[in-house]
Amino acid sequence: EQRLFAAAYPEDPPLIPAQEAQGLSHLLPTERLVAFAVWDGTAAIGYAQLSFDTAQNTHLGHVRLNVHPQRRRAGLGRALWTQAEAAARAQGLTTLTFGTGSRVPAAEAFARRLGATPALPMRQSRATLADLDPDLLTRWQARPDSDPYRLHIWTTVPDAYLTRLADMMMVMNTAPRGDLEQDDWTITPEMIRAWDAMIDEAQPQDPALRAAWDQAIAAC
Repeated sequence: EQRLFAAAYPEDPPLIPAQEAQGLSHLLPTERLVAFAVWDGTAAIGYAQLSFDTAQNTHLGHVRLNVHPQRRRAGLGRALWTQAEAAARAQGLTTLTFGTGSRVPAAEAFARRLGATPALPMRQSRATLADLDPDLLTRWQARPDSDPYRLHIWTTVPDAYLTRLADMMMVMNTAPRGDLEQDDWTITPEMIRAWDAMIDEAQPQDPALRAAWDQAIAAC
């Protein structure tokens, strides 16, 4: 994962393998993940995972499939896809989704060879902070005296706001879905609490790194 990310996003900070490994176990009680890897000795050169939910959108699975940049076009991607597809069929899944991006142009061609069709094209935009007015965010955060809304900074959502936050998050059910065969998702307070725990677990445990993490959160 670290090598793949570095090849696709060379200008970004590198991934931290320990945190990536920890994320593999971050699942809600109703979520499942099946993983496959191709090994060359002790080195992983290909990886795929199938994730799905056992309570919602039970027809739907999501696949991630990656092959080491220097080991592509040798049949590894097809072998991993065969295993992931077989696992999906065994679970009764009828629709599989996965994402491709312009950073890895070969991915879309591979997806088309599998018979996949674009369902929800997206565009990612970036802003260079050095080009922005440094006072812009400050002005955006300034609210008129009569404004009933307030800006809160939480590391853990207070109990009193859990239900309201779950309702607010479900507004994403109104977001464009393109041609995705996907039903509405229900967000519950229990799910938010589970996500809180995952975020806390993913934070650096080294005191110096944890302090830097907390400062970054406060700055955001």
